[in-house]
Amino acid sequence: MHSQYSLQACSKRKIYFQESVTSLEMEPFLETFVKTRIAGTSVEKKINIFIGRANDSLQKLKDGPKFDLVFIDADKPGYLNYYKVICRPYACM
Repeated sequence: MHSQYSLQACSKRKIYFQESVTSLEMEPFLETFVKTRIAGTSVEKKINIFIGRANDSLQKLKDGPKFDLVFIDADKPGYLNYYKVICRPYACM
């Protein structure tokens, strides 16, 4: 949910992303919540939301590009696994 508030704040302040933002969420309503608030903004097409257990979503992301910055607010024992699977070396987590 924290990423959702950050995304909304960026879109309202007209902060532009050069890349994209990926959010792993457990609750399906959050996808609708965010998409209705960023519709028509500069960040609308740069947001990727995965719904479900984070470990399941990580499997979908593991072969894709690695991340430079990761904010995690769940599953604290799984942090090291997140880092190994989706982060570039020396990424900020």
